[in-house]
Amino acid sequence: MTTNLYQLAKENALEDGAFLRSAASEYETASAKYEYDSLNEAKQRRLLKEKATSQASYDAAATQAEVSFQQRIKAYQSYKSLARRMQIEQLNAKLQIEAQRSNRDEFIIHAAEDGVVYDVGPSIGELVSLQMVLLEIGKDSLFIGRTARDNCTYCQRNNVFHESTPE
Repeated sequence: MTTNLYQLAKENALEDGAFLRSAASEYETASAKYEYDSLNEAKQRRLLKEKATSQASYDAAATQAEVSFQQRIKAYQSYKSLARRMQIEQLNAKLQIEAQRSNRDEFIIHAAEDGVVYDVGPSIGELVSLQMVLLEIGKDSLFIGRTARDNCTYCQRNNVFHESTPE
């Protein structure tokens, strides 16, 4: 699950990835609109000087150019902010994977010898410490047999056997 989140974050952080490409497209659209509105403002200014248009037409064109300029700035800032956020999410996903790997290694129990589990000390959910005996392992040849306690759900799920006494 976490590896999938990391892969998704990695893809989202790519400059040519779908997520950032969408924001880049919005910036390009805003830039094109600003360029068009700037040209229109320049044309209206020239026409105003030649007395071929009204002040209101020029003011409308100038206002539209200013609005387009602000939208272009906003689209650029949104793109940069999104790119930074995607990089941070990628880093967070990578760190989460590393933390889970580290945690997993802390909870793996390694036996000193091969053998059969005779007894499991702590109950499920019980807090254990480094010095606590978690289970007893013995040689197969010394294992006596299974008891009714071995039919518990925990034992069946984890293939655990309890020590039994001869009758």
